[in-house]
Amino acid sequence: LGVCHSMAHKLGSQFHIPHGLANALLICNVIRYNANDNPTKQTAFSQYDRPQARRRYAEIADHLGLSAPGDRTAAKIEKLLAWLESIKAELGIPKSIREAGVQEADFLAHVDKLSEDAFDDQCTG
Repeated sequence: LGVCHSMAHKLGSQFHIPHGLANALLICNVIRYNANDNPTKQTAFSQYDRPQARRRYAEIADHLGLSAPGDRTAAKIEKLLAWLESIKAELGIPKSIREAGVQEADFLAHVDKLSEDAFDDQCTG
């Protein structure tokens, strides 16, 4: 399931945010983070000999009919992100964790522990 799901577990339990909403709040930033052919931090997964996410996000954009012939991978990913943001707006999903009701000071007080716990979550890898 991946790091978005893992972080949503921790964000939701700490701040009483429903799990689906927590995933929606995080997904676009997770895609931006993962869509990198030269990651600086990555868990080693033996089934991959190189990062796969960037190519796979572009394929998702293709399958959804979001990309045009000749679009480069980066453009496809941006179109995927724009599509996700439009769905979130249509559904009335807050644009940020703050808009979901979490105060910045409260978030900052817990973010280090949330990060550690998400990394250890069974969905991360």
